[in-house]
Amino acid sequence: MNKLFKKVSYALLIFIGFSCSNQVQESALAPTEEEASNIRMPFSQKTFLCDNKSGIANIYEIDYDFQGLSGDANLTKIASIKGHSHIAVSPDKRWVVVVGNGSGKITLVGIDTDNAGQLVGYLVQGKPRITQVDFDMDDKLFIAGKKFLEIATPVGGWGASEGSILAKTKYRSITGDLDIVTSDEEENLVDIEEEYFNEDDLKSTRPKFAGGDILFTQNSSETDGFEAEHLVSFTRHQKGKAMLVKIGTKNGKPHVQSKLLFKLNGQKKVTGAALVGDNHFIVSANGQTKFKIYSFSGDVIATPTIKLDGSNFKHANGDLASTQSFDKNSINDVDNALSSKEIDGEYFGEWYRGYNDAHQYAEMKLYRPGVSIQNYPSLDLSEDNFNISKESRRNSANADLADYRKNAAKFTSLGKNDGYALLRFPAALTVSDKTTIQVVETTWGKLANYESQADATTAYNELASVYVKVSTDRFYTQGFENNDWIKIGDAHIANNEFTLSNINGIEVGDKIQWIKIVDDQSKTGDGFDINFISSFEK
Repeated sequence: MNKLFKKVSYALLIFIGFSCSNQVQESALAPTEEEASNIRMPFSQKTFLCDNKSGIANIYEIDYDFQGLSGDANLTKIASIKGHSHIAVSPDKRWVVVVGNGSGKITLVGIDTDNAGQLVGYLVQGKPRITQVDFDMDDKLFIAGKKFLEIATPVGGWGASEGSILAKTKYRSITGDLDIVTSDEEENLVDIEEEYFNEDDLKSTRPKFAGGDILFTQNSSETDGFEAEHLVSFTRHQKGKAMLVKIGTKNGKPHVQSKLLFKLNGQKKVTGAALVGDNHFIVSANGQTKFKIYSFSGDVIATPTIKLDGSNFKHANGDLASTQSFDKNSINDVDNALSSKEIDGEYFGEWYRGYNDAHQYAEMKLYRPGVSIQNYPSLDLSEDNFNISKESRRNSANADLADYRKNAAKFTSLGKNDGYALLRFPAALTVSDKTTIQVVETTWGKLANYESQADATTAYNELASVYVKVSTDRFYTQGFENNDWIKIGDAHIANNEFTLSNINGIEVGDKIQWIKIVDDQSKTGDGFDINFISSFEK
């Protein structure tokens, strides 16, 4: 579950233009709306599982490649708490907040470097029964149970005032009892077949929060972008589904609206959900040995096997929670001429194409480097290393920023050995005879441009294959990287520009939105480093 920082209107929780299907459709953005899609993939992703067995809530940290969506999900136990519980991550991202179901107890489990393993306890008035918890955009601990409740923050913040009794109140401005139905995961649930909301519009309903989980998605303050945030409930109702929820009042009375987002695939006993990666959802279910990771449209894009001490792990009832840290571009706070995606520097004049029509930057969507992070320190990174840490090299969100400095610090290493990345333009390119894709690579101390590929590889021998796909798919789906890509050329160090109408297999009028870069020809220790990718009409 993802904690939000920015206070915005609940109107942002409503999607505009829902289709009549069971998925949310998003129209492509025009280039002038580019900043509105600035979705940043988190670099620091911590995700936690609460597994309730025999009256004990075991809390595990999940180790999984959320940038590459590959490998197993390995568990490490960090605490065991008495009593059936649900979890969230505190607003300051220093604690897993373990909320007892009906016990009136809250236990904090330290997850930061200075408090790891530390336990802090509180009591809650009234011992509320709960089924879903998360922190909302105002840092309030939100509970979906028999009623919508919020729990008071301890004096001094979470981690302070240990042992204090925390008040519970009706959530926000709601003054009456909400007409909702809840049941927790310990009860024997019966599938309820009747629909409780209209497929086309948000409407006042009796939402059935049957087990499952609830979360708030990313907002612009977190991502340094302009994302609207949404309240999403994952429920066992009707064999498992995700739904958008809006809570408020109408004519002075409690008012709840909901809308089907997508149906869960084979997870009718959903137990937990958390926001991970590029606005993806990781979802757990009772009795299963795999997590499922969904796109916002409901496509299953990965199914990592859950492992504990090398063996398959079967999840019982419980919960998921996550914390996401974004490497935000705060360098341009005082420069109104540049967007939050741009860092001014010595090579701005040579590389910047924002004066051209339809200029936009691509956004990282999938990152699978060829060299693991553990191997970076043993490689000879020569002059390209300097003070750039191995962690920075693996920050896939760096490729969302255009760093125009000669010695750019914001870049993403592909690590040669066929390491690759998929990026997507916010607006689809309609190919004309002027449509151009620009790929800029970072190598410190080199020229801004080279006359030929031979000159560039002589200066520093890094070379990657660049592909595009004639497609406007909104979301990454499993196997998307494998088929129907058209090579448009090889990218060397510094600046590269490709005119799409000159490429065999691409026709004027084709729609292109995805680009793939494969580090299959580099001869250096660290391989090709993506600074940024843009498109424009030359």
